[in-house]
Amino acid sequence: MKNYQKQLNNSDIIVKKILLSEVRRNKQLLNNLIDYIYNYFYEFEDIKLNKIKLAKILLTKFKDKNNLYFIIKKNNSNIGMVHTYISNKYVDLCLIYLDKQFRDQGIGIKVIKYLKKYFKKKLSKTRRQFFRIEIKVDNFYSHKFFKKLKAKTKSIIYLLKI
Repeated sequence: MKNYQKQLNNSDIIVKKILLSEVRRNKQLLNNLIDYIYNYFYEFEDIKLNKIKLAKILLTKFKDKNNLYFIIKKNNSNIGMVHTYISNKYVDLCLIYLDKQFRDQGIGIKVIKYLKKYFKKKLSKTRRQFFRIEIKVDNFYSHKFFKKLKAKTKSIIYLLKI
């Protein structure tokens, strides 16, 4: 299988699709992914996950060809990740995470532009034309980010306690 890697605009930022074989071979990469997922849920969802269970779930998800993971690198160091899921109608942006010190530098926007090109090429023969993102109401950082990208609100989900 072709290994996808793209350097963004001659910068020192690289987005690289991760394969299951790489994660199995490279424990540091697996630990980075676990840390990014853990940190995302802790920072933005106020949820503490069990890292051992998270590792098992992550390795299982890698086996599903519709789950795609990308590592974001700067100067050859991992600084973040993206998890996408190709559903029947959309490409779900399940998780985008950058280490705190790399936020608000335009890196996320460059990563999304790369993902748009990647999926436009990969899914050119399908009807999928949109990323779908679900964001909690109080996740202001993500709302701000997707507004910068001119994402449109498609629906609002309400929860009413029984």
